[in-house]
Amino acid sequence: MELTSEIKVNGRQKFSSNITSFALYTLLQEYLGSDLELIHTRYKSSESLLTFETDQSTTIHKEFYQHCEKSEFLESYHSYAASVIKPYFQDTKYVDCGPLLIQRIPSFRVQVPNNIAVAEFHKDADYSHNVYETNIFLPFTDAINTSTVWAETKAGSGDYKPLNTKLNELWVWDGANCLHGNKVNSTGMSRVSFDFRILPKKYYVEGNTKISVTAGKKMIIGDYWIEF
Repeated sequence: MELTSEIKVNGRQKFSSNITSFALYTLLQEYLGSDLELIHTRYKSSESLLTFETDQSTTIHKEFYQHCEKSEFLESYHSYAASVIKPYFQDTKYVDCGPLLIQRIPSFRVQVPNNIAVAEFHKDADYSHNVYETNIFLPFTDAINTSTVWAETKAGSGDYKPLNTKLNELWVWDGANCLHGNKVNSTGMSRVSFDFRILPKKYYVEGNTKISVTAGKKMIIGDYWIEF
């Protein structure tokens, strides 16, 4: 069975991320400051609970997205994905799913104390995404209990369990089909993370006219997707 198919059946699987050994981690600290779990102390905000209109437009998000199109960021992100993520999909214990596409720019998430990172519980397939996509949840801090993603363990199960993650771990999971969202962060620390998507190229739809809700990108190779 392909890893993508196994995730559709089992909902989620945890892997090592080893993120602190890569330039991507260092760059994010350079952009936003070290001690990412204390980012809320450097970027003061009077915003109340985030909404669909504001969960990608805080001061912290604006600071990050100023950097994300730079070649050094894209190169480090794509290099990390090729070194760490791609081999999980090519492991010999799985059937080869063929060429892969990856989200060109990852979605940046910050969940500060007493707030959320995404505004509503949803499944990605409701927002222009292909049901064959597989999500990667990559935290740059610990992401535990109320500071992490809560998701159905399997699509349609109606249960919600936290994607508890320590630094240097990640989840591969079925965000396209599993309802997921956040609880209000009561940990006193911030969670900083990327989420991005992998799609076997055989499931890619040529001429897709849909637009991603978060980034406003066309769901085509060269805009939302790249091969890696």
